[in-house]
Amino acid sequence: MTTPARPGSFTGATDNAASGGLFTDTLIDGIPDIIGADVASAEAAAAAAKVSETNAATSATGASTSATSAGTSATNAATSATAAAGSATAAAGSASSVAADAATATTKAAEAATSATNAASSQSAAAASQTSAASSATSATGQANSATTSATAAGNSATSAASSATTATTQAATATTQAATATTQASNASTSAATATTQATTATTQATNSATSATAAAGSATTATTQASNASTSATTATTQATKSENYAVKVDGVVPSTSDYSSKAWAIGGTGVDHA
Repeated sequence: MTTPARPGSFTGATDNAASGGLFTDTLIDGIPDIIGADVASAEAAAAAAKVSETNAATSATGASTSATSAGTSATNAATSATAAAGSATAAAGSASSVAADAATATTKAAEAATSATNAASSQSAAAASQTSAASSATSATGQANSATTSATAAGNSATSAASSATTATTQAATATTQAATATTQASNASTSAATATTQATTATTQATNSATSATAAAGSATTATTQASNASTSATTATTQATKSENYAVKVDGVVPSTSDYSSKAWAIGGTGVDHA
């Protein structure tokens, strides 16, 4: 067990080897109290420094946050400045439009003044035309009298025209009847032509069919001739084979023609030449 330090002089002295003493029970002086006080002060300063370090870190975080907020504010300020510049440009455009509208209004006012002048000139011309119309009315009266005379003559001409129209109507009716007759005859002719065309087509088709049939008949005749020839050849061959077969069966007076063989009968009874076979 550690021996308590001596009051007022040393701290941490021990004379017990089991408790860490270096010289068995010989008393080892501890740390002087003034050094212990310095150590305590150093520890307190270190703790205060740690607190200050924590506070500094907190302040740094706050400063970083403030910097971020400042950056955001700067961005917003730039955006607002851009918007303000756009608004200024739009305002300048509007001012230009107002100036152009003012110029147009001035031009229209000048055109209205010109139209008013033209209207006054037209009014003067209308008055002159009215005077001319009065003179023309007097002339028209004279011309009306002349027209009456002309109307009488026209009436006579109309009577003659009516007679001519009646005659023309009769002739037109006759022409209509003749035209109807001609149309009917043309229709009949068209029908006859169509019938003739159909009959011609039919005749052509029949002629083609006849030609085809003739060609087929000629082919059939050729085939029949060939088959007849083949049949004749086959008959001749059959006759030859029958004779040869008969000779092989019963011929006893020599060999079967076109061979060196004797018939079965010749071999059986001894036909001519068999002895020398």
